[in-house]
Amino acid sequence: MSTEYLWAVIIAIILVIVAYAYLTYRRPIIVGFFNTGCGACKAMKPEWDKFRSSTSCSIREYNEDPANIEYRRNFNIVSVPSIWKITHDNRRYEFGKTRQRTAEELHKFVEESSTTPIGEQ
Repeated sequence: MSTEYLWAVIIAIILVIVAYAYLTYRRPIIVGFFNTGCGACKAMKPEWDKFRSSTSCSIREYNEDPANIEYRRNFNIVSVPSIWKITHDNRRYEFGKTRQRTAEELHKFVEESSTTPIGEQ
């Protein structure tokens, strides 16, 4: 193997790593708030699980637990299920209560350019 070929391979690997890191950094974090005794949460669970297993986003899930009360306050959660997207620049968008609660709609929510972030209205 020539030295030039070896350097080309090394540079290609570095470029792939940098591209992956950039794309991973740009992916939003999806936060879900649920309650095990909530009928709507139970109904959404299969779609939520399907979404979780098919997304490259970082997922955080919080259930009704006194230890999670601070997170609920930070997001001003008044009802569950409540799904939020946090972008790389720390803007928060809520998954609308009128949207269908399906994995497909959750994927659309992740990919779409959201309107005004919560707190900037």
